[in-house]
Amino acid sequence: MRNVDELRKLMVLEEVPMECIITSDVKIREVHEDDPGLRSLILSVGRNGVIQPTFGRPVGDGPQRELIDGLHRWFASGKNGRATLPMQVIPGLTDDEARTLQFTLNVATVNQSKKEQRDHIKVYMTHNPLLSKRKVATAFSMSPQQLSNVLALEKLIPSASAALDEEAISFSHGLVLARVPAEVQNAAMDHIGLPIEDFNTKVKELNKEFKTGIKAPEGPTAKLRTKDSLIEEMERLNHCVETSTPSDEDYVANGSALQAIKWTLQLDDASLKERESKKAAKSTANLEKREAATLAKLKKMEEQMEKLRAEKAEISGIA
Repeated sequence: MRNVDELRKLMVLEEVPMECIITSDVKIREVHEDDPGLRSLILSVGRNGVIQPTFGRPVGDGPQRELIDGLHRWFASGKNGRATLPMQVIPGLTDDEARTLQFTLNVATVNQSKKEQRDHIKVYMTHNPLLSKRKVATAFSMSPQQLSNVLALEKLIPSASAALDEEAISFSHGLVLARVPAEVQNAAMDHIGLPIEDFNTKVKELNKEFKTGIKAPEGPTAKLRTKDSLIEEMERLNHCVETSTPSDEDYVANGSALQAIKWTLQLDDASLKERESKKAAKSTANLEKREAATLAKLKKMEEQMEKLRAEKAEISGIA
């Protein structure tokens, strides 16, 4: 896939009739008529026309052009009744190249809110599912860690997300909030005026209160048994079984519990037999390995002796 600099060399500036323009299925930013920025753009286009050309590509062999970048300029031109739209047209642009160019141009020219940035990245990842995190981050001039941080903000509750977009809280405050459940975020919003260090400490306290405040289920609590305690229990049960008879009330229960512990510790007859078999096989393999190494050494020594005999015979012949 060609990069943006290579594509710029192919651009041809055209005045494209408005009726020949179709918009892209992928829209980085939707058009909202109540957006003050859009209203200002409409007034500017009405007075001065479109100063910065849009970008597009041919559709088939006809006069139609697909708008790749410049949706708001196209909308403002329509509102002002303009007949044409200046467009840098790039012939032979593939779908992947069109999407990459669209995202790259928006990253470079749009002053996005944090939410718009997240939405922008999600759309890009949806249309490029095979790209690695590093390549996605590079497309947005970020490090992989910065990309992860931006995507983590998706977990913010609406009020926290709005506060971040309005710059009522810092990016660091948003990351601290994104790590905790929604209930804790709600409680932490009362403390967003704190410095980041104090805020982080407060959120940790609230999160701990939230976790410890959850009522534990009723009934016995499972207890993790150590190996030593299991061995002691096995010895106790073994004594009980040996000193009792099948007619005793707890004989079967103790025997079952004893067998269960043996299985857990792999001390039952089958496990012991398998272990001995593996041990014997390992010993045999080690002996065979040592035998092979010894035979190899003997062979090498014989070859050296044969070489020495040959040299001695050669010397004797010369003498």
